[in-house]
Amino acid sequence: MAQEDIQSLLAQKDTTKLSSFLKEQINDYKNSEMFKNYLDFVAKCPRYSSRNIRMLQKQKPNIGHVGTFTKWKEQGYHVKKGEHGYKILMQNFRNKYENGKPVLDEKGKKFKNLKDLV
Repeated sequence: MAQEDIQSLLAQKDTTKLSSFLKEQINDYKNSEMFKNYLDFVAKCPRYSSRNIRMLQKQKPNIGHVGTFTKWKEQGYHVKKGEHGYKILMQNFRNKYENGKPVLDEKGKKFKNLKDLV
């Protein structure tokens, strides 16, 4: 029903009604249980991107706190044998080459850039 309302308001080019309709829809979403659950989930893993948060939420909606194996180990927790971690997306870096030789930065180290995903 909301989609039909938006379409009709767009067709009528009534920007004031469209603006108030969208504000109402946003307020409804902000007060919804789904949004509150999302914010609770984000609080458990604040260092992750929105894409990784959605990915973690799909894997386990009631997840506790998220951390790497070494982070849990540093805090004194043990990971049981045979347990597996959750999947997240990470940036993939590679050395940059020109004319078959690695490009060096001002400190003489190999320059790294993000690997193309295509």
